[in-house]
Amino acid sequence: MKLRNTIRILSVFLIPGILTISCSDMTSDIKELIGTKTHTIQSLSLTIPAPGIEVNTYETTYELWHEVREWAAKNGYSFKNPGNEGSYQWSFQPSKRKYMPVTTITYMDAAVWLNAYSRKSGLSPAFYTDSSFSTEYRDSNQAMAELYMNADSNGYRLPTVSEWKMVAKAGTKFKYAGSNNCDDVAVYGQSKTNECGTKLPNSWGIFDMSGNVWELCYLSTTNVTAKGGSYGANDYALAIDYTPYPMSFNTAVDYIGFRIFRTVH
Repeated sequence: MKLRNTIRILSVFLIPGILTISCSDMTSDIKELIGTKTHTIQSLSLTIPAPGIEVNTYETTYELWHEVREWAAKNGYSFKNPGNEGSYQWSFQPSKRKYMPVTTITYMDAAVWLNAYSRKSGLSPAFYTDSSFSTEYRDSNQAMAELYMNADSNGYRLPTVSEWKMVAKAGTKFKYAGSNNCDDVAVYGQSKTNECGTKLPNSWGIFDMSGNVWELCYLSTTNVTAKGGSYGANDYALAIDYTPYPMSFNTAVDYIGFRIFRTVH
Protein backbone atom coordinates (compact mmCIF):
# COMPACT_ATOMS: atom_id res chain seq x y z
CA MET A 1 0.00 0.00 0.00
CA LYS A 2 3.00 2.29 0.36
CA LEU A 3 2.87 2.55 -3.44
CA ARG A 4 0.31 5.32 -3.03
CA ASN A 5 3.07 7.60 -1.78
CA THR A 6 5.42 6.83 -4.65
CA ILE A 7 6.77 9.60 -6.88
CA ARG A 8 6.77 8.35 -10.46
CA ILE A 9 9.32 9.77 -12.89
CA LEU A 10 7.77 10.61 -16.25
CA SER A 11 10.19 12.62 -18.29
CA VAL A 12 13.56 13.24 -16.67
CA PHE A 13 15.22 11.78 -19.75
CA LEU A 14 13.89 14.48 -22.11
CA ILE A 15 16.10 17.22 -23.50
CA PRO A 16 15.21 20.55 -25.14
CA GLY A 17 14.87 21.18 -28.84
CA ILE A 18 13.54 19.35 -31.89
CA LEU A 19 14.65 15.77 -32.53
CA THR A 20 13.97 14.60 -36.10
CA ILE A 21 14.31 10.92 -36.92
CA SER A 22 13.99 9.81 -40.55
CA CYS A 23 14.38 6.28 -41.79
CA SER A 24 13.20 3.93 -44.51
CA ASP A 25 11.70 1.35 -42.19
CA MET A 26 12.04 1.75 -38.44
CA THR A 27 9.89 -0.15 -35.97
CA SER A 28 9.50 1.65 -32.65
CA ASP A 29 7.75 0.25 -29.62
CA ILE A 30 6.49 3.37 -27.85
CA LYS A 31 4.08 1.60 -25.53
CA GLU A 32 5.92 2.73 -22.39
CA LEU A 33 5.82 6.35 -23.53
CA ILE A 34 2.22 6.80 -24.68
CA GLY A 35 0.55 3.48 -24.12
CA THR A 36 0.03 2.56 -27.76
CA LYS A 37 0.81 -0.55 -29.76
CA THR A 38 3.97 -1.04 -31.82
CA HIS A 39 4.09 1.18 -34.91
CA THR A 40 6.23 1.22 -38.03
CA ILE A 41 7.45 4.79 -38.43
CA GLN A 42 8.70 6.28 -41.70
CA SER A 43 9.54 9.70 -40.31
CA LEU A 44 9.22 11.04 -36.79
CA SER A 45 9.50 14.64 -35.62
CA LEU A 46 9.29 15.30 -31.90
CA THR A 47 9.30 18.53 -29.95
CA ILE A 48 11.03 17.49 -26.74
CA PRO A 49 10.42 19.68 -23.67
CA ALA A 50 12.85 20.39 -20.89
CA PRO A 51 13.37 20.21 -18.01
CA GLY A 52 11.70 16.98 -17.00
CA ILE A 53 8.81 16.52 -14.60
CA GLU A 54 8.13 14.09 -11.80
CA VAL A 55 4.51 13.52 -10.82
CA ASN A 56 2.91 11.41 -8.13
CA THR A 57 1.11 8.35 -9.48
CA TYR A 58 -1.69 9.05 -6.97
CA GLU A 59 -3.41 12.08 -5.52
CA THR A 60 -1.79 13.03 -2.21
CA THR A 61 -3.11 10.62 0.40
CA TYR A 62 -4.03 11.58 3.94
CA GLU A 63 -1.38 9.14 5.17
CA LEU A 64 1.41 11.02 3.41
CA TRP A 65 -0.12 14.40 4.30
CA HIS A 66 -0.18 13.46 8.00
CA GLU A 67 3.39 12.09 7.98
CA VAL A 68 4.82 15.26 6.47
CA ARG A 69 2.58 17.56 8.51
CA GLU A 70 3.85 15.97 11.75
CA TRP A 71 7.44 16.57 10.65
CA ALA A 72 6.59 20.10 9.54
CA ALA A 73 5.05 21.06 12.90
CA LYS A 74 8.34 20.15 14.59
CA ASN A 75 10.39 22.12 12.09
CA GLY A 76 8.86 25.60 12.05
CA TYR A 77 5.86 25.16 9.73
CA SER A 78 2.24 25.96 10.64
CA PHE A 79 -1.08 25.06 9.02
CA LYS A 80 -4.51 26.66 9.09
CA ASN A 81 -6.29 23.35 8.42
CA PRO A 82 -5.44 19.80 9.53
CA GLY A 83 -6.86 18.09 6.45
CA ASN A 84 -9.48 15.35 6.11
CA GLU A 85 -9.44 11.78 4.89
CA GLY A 86 -11.31 12.44 1.66
CA SER A 87 -14.95 13.34 2.19
CA TYR A 88 -14.95 11.87 5.70
CA GLN A 89 -14.60 13.75 8.97
CA TRP A 90 -11.18 14.63 10.27
CA SER A 91 -9.32 12.04 12.32
CA PHE A 92 -5.98 13.26 13.64
CA GLN A 93 -4.30 9.88 13.41
CA PRO A 94 -4.63 8.15 10.04
CA SER A 95 -7.46 5.61 10.15
CA LYS A 96 -8.56 2.81 7.84
CA ARG A 97 -9.36 5.59 5.37
CA LYS A 98 -5.76 6.87 5.26
CA TYR A 99 -5.47 6.13 1.54
CA MET A 100 -8.23 8.60 0.76
CA PRO A 101 -6.97 11.81 -0.87
CA VAL A 102 -6.36 14.57 1.63
CA THR A 103 -9.02 17.31 1.37
CA THR A 104 -10.40 20.33 3.24
CA ILE A 105 -7.15 22.23 2.94
CA THR A 106 -6.50 25.57 1.26
CA TYR A 107 -4.09 26.33 -1.54
CA MET A 108 -1.93 27.99 1.11
CA ASP A 109 -1.97 24.83 3.28
CA ALA A 110 -0.85 22.82 0.26
CA ALA A 111 1.95 25.31 -0.51
CA VAL A 112 3.31 25.17 3.06
CA TRP A 113 3.07 21.37 3.07
CA LEU A 114 4.90 21.08 -0.25
CA ASN A 115 7.67 23.33 1.05
CA ALA A 116 7.95 21.20 4.18
CA TYR A 117 8.03 17.99 2.15
CA SER A 118 10.76 19.49 -0.01
CA ARG A 119 12.87 20.38 3.05
CA LYS A 120 12.23 16.95 4.58
CA SER A 121 13.45 15.38 1.33
CA GLY A 122 16.57 17.56 1.03
CA LEU A 123 15.14 19.66 -1.81
CA SER A 124 14.65 23.40 -2.28
CA PRO A 125 11.20 24.85 -1.51
CA ALA A 126 9.07 26.15 -4.37
CA PHE A 127 6.67 28.64 -2.70
CA TYR A 128 7.70 32.10 -1.53
CA THR A 129 6.15 35.32 -0.29
CA ASP A 130 8.23 37.51 -2.62
CA SER A 131 9.13 37.64 -6.29
CA SER A 132 12.86 37.24 -5.60
CA PHE A 133 12.19 33.82 -3.99
CA SER A 134 14.06 34.78 -0.85
CA THR A 135 11.39 34.28 1.85
CA GLU A 136 9.98 30.78 2.07
CA TYR A 137 6.25 30.48 2.79
CA ARG A 138 5.96 28.52 6.05
CA ASP A 139 2.67 29.46 7.74
CA SER A 140 -0.70 29.14 6.01
CA ASN A 141 -2.32 31.19 8.77
CA GLN A 142 -0.49 34.09 7.11
CA ALA A 143 -3.02 35.29 4.53
CA MET A 144 -1.45 36.12 1.21
CA ALA A 145 -2.80 38.18 -1.68
CA GLU A 146 0.12 36.95 -3.76
CA LEU A 147 2.09 33.72 -3.53
CA TYR A 148 5.07 33.05 -5.75
CA MET A 149 5.88 29.59 -7.09
CA ASN A 150 9.39 28.96 -8.37
CA ALA A 151 8.81 26.30 -11.02
CA ASP A 152 12.58 26.05 -11.55
CA SER A 153 13.11 24.86 -7.99
CA ASN A 154 13.86 21.15 -7.59
CA GLY A 155 11.31 20.96 -4.76
CA TYR A 156 7.75 19.68 -4.71
CA ARG A 157 5.08 21.97 -6.10
CA LEU A 158 1.71 22.16 -7.84
CA PRO A 159 1.43 21.80 -11.60
CA THR A 160 0.53 24.57 -13.96
CA VAL A 161 -2.66 23.92 -15.92
CA SER A 162 -0.68 23.06 -19.06
CA GLU A 163 1.48 20.59 -17.13
CA TRP A 164 -1.57 19.00 -15.55
CA LYS A 165 -3.25 18.60 -18.95
CA MET A 166 -0.11 17.12 -20.50
CA VAL A 167 0.09 14.45 -17.81
CA ALA A 168 -3.66 13.79 -17.87
CA LYS A 169 -3.63 13.28 -21.66
CA ALA A 170 -0.49 11.13 -21.49
CA GLY A 171 0.07 11.35 -25.22
CA THR A 172 -3.49 10.36 -26.13
CA LYS A 173 -6.60 12.15 -27.39
CA PHE A 174 -9.01 10.72 -24.83
CA LYS A 175 -11.70 13.02 -23.47
CA TYR A 176 -10.99 11.84 -19.91
CA ALA A 177 -7.68 10.85 -18.32
CA GLY A 178 -7.22 7.38 -19.77
CA SER A 179 -10.45 6.74 -21.67
CA ASN A 180 -13.37 8.17 -23.58
CA ASN A 181 -15.60 6.34 -21.08
CA CYS A 182 -15.40 8.13 -17.75
CA ASP A 183 -16.83 5.10 -15.91
CA ASP A 184 -13.54 3.28 -16.59
CA VAL A 185 -11.23 5.85 -15.07
CA ALA A 186 -13.17 8.24 -12.82
CA VAL A 187 -14.85 8.27 -9.42
CA TYR A 188 -17.83 10.59 -9.96
CA GLY A 189 -21.57 10.97 -9.45
CA GLN A 190 -21.50 9.64 -5.89
CA SER A 191 -21.67 10.98 -2.35
CA LYS A 192 -18.19 10.04 -1.05
CA THR A 193 -14.57 9.82 -2.16
CA ASN A 194 -12.87 6.53 -2.93
CA GLU A 195 -9.40 5.47 -1.91
CA CYS A 196 -6.83 6.69 -4.39
CA GLY A 197 -6.30 4.40 -7.36
CA THR A 198 -9.52 2.37 -7.46
CA LYS A 199 -10.18 3.05 -11.15
CA LEU A 200 -8.00 2.39 -14.19
CA PRO A 201 -4.99 4.70 -14.73
CA ASN A 202 -4.21 6.68 -17.85
CA SER A 203 -1.63 5.54 -20.40
CA TRP A 204 1.25 6.70 -18.21
CA GLY A 205 -0.03 4.81 -15.19
CA ILE A 206 -1.37 7.89 -13.38
CA PHE A 207 -4.59 7.39 -11.39
CA ASP A 208 -7.60 9.64 -10.72
CA MET A 209 -6.73 12.58 -12.94
CA SER A 210 -10.41 12.52 -13.81
CA GLY A 211 -12.65 12.31 -10.76
CA ASN A 212 -12.31 11.53 -7.02
CA VAL A 213 -11.15 15.05 -6.04
CA TRP A 214 -10.40 18.22 -7.97
CA GLU A 215 -6.63 18.82 -8.11
CA LEU A 216 -5.13 22.25 -7.38
CA CYS A 217 -3.25 23.91 -10.23
CA TYR A 218 -1.15 27.07 -10.18
CA LEU A 219 -2.32 29.91 -12.44
CA SER A 220 -0.39 32.98 -11.29
CA THR A 221 0.81 34.78 -8.18
CA THR A 222 -2.79 35.81 -7.48
CA ASN A 223 -4.82 32.95 -8.95
CA VAL A 224 -5.22 29.22 -8.43
CA THR A 225 -7.67 26.76 -9.94
CA ALA A 226 -8.43 23.03 -9.85
CA LYS A 227 -8.76 20.43 -12.60
CA GLY A 228 -10.18 16.96 -13.10
CA GLY A 229 -13.57 16.98 -11.40
CA SER A 230 -14.55 15.15 -8.24
CA TYR A 231 -16.61 12.34 -6.75
CA GLY A 232 -19.75 14.48 -6.78
CA ALA A 233 -19.26 16.09 -10.19
CA ASN A 234 -21.09 15.44 -13.44
CA ASP A 235 -19.20 13.82 -16.30
CA TYR A 236 -18.64 17.07 -18.23
CA ALA A 237 -16.48 18.44 -15.40
CA LEU A 238 -14.20 15.37 -15.60
CA ALA A 239 -13.05 16.17 -19.13
CA ILE A 240 -9.37 17.06 -19.43
CA ASP A 241 -10.14 20.24 -21.36
CA TYR A 242 -12.87 21.46 -19.01
CA THR A 243 -11.82 24.81 -17.56
CA PRO A 244 -13.21 25.82 -14.16
CA TYR A 245 -13.04 29.35 -12.80
CA PRO A 246 -10.13 30.56 -10.63
CA MET A 247 -10.79 29.91 -6.95
CA SER A 248 -10.01 31.65 -3.68
CA PHE A 249 -6.73 30.98 -1.88
CA ASN A 250 -8.90 30.25 1.19
CA THR A 251 -11.18 27.58 -0.29
CA ALA A 252 -11.09 24.40 1.83
CA VAL A 253 -13.69 21.79 0.87
CA ASP A 254 -13.94 18.01 0.90
CA TYR A 255 -13.86 17.65 -2.87
CA ILE A 256 -10.54 19.43 -3.58
CA GLY A 257 -7.09 17.95 -3.02
CA PHE A 258 -3.80 18.07 -4.88
CA ARG A 259 -1.13 16.04 -6.67
CA ILE A 260 2.62 16.44 -6.25
CA PHE A 261 4.72 17.64 -9.18
CA ARG A 262 8.45 18.40 -9.31
CA THR A 263 10.84 19.91 -11.85
CA VAL A 264 13.84 17.70 -12.63
CA HIS A 265 16.91 19.40 -14.09
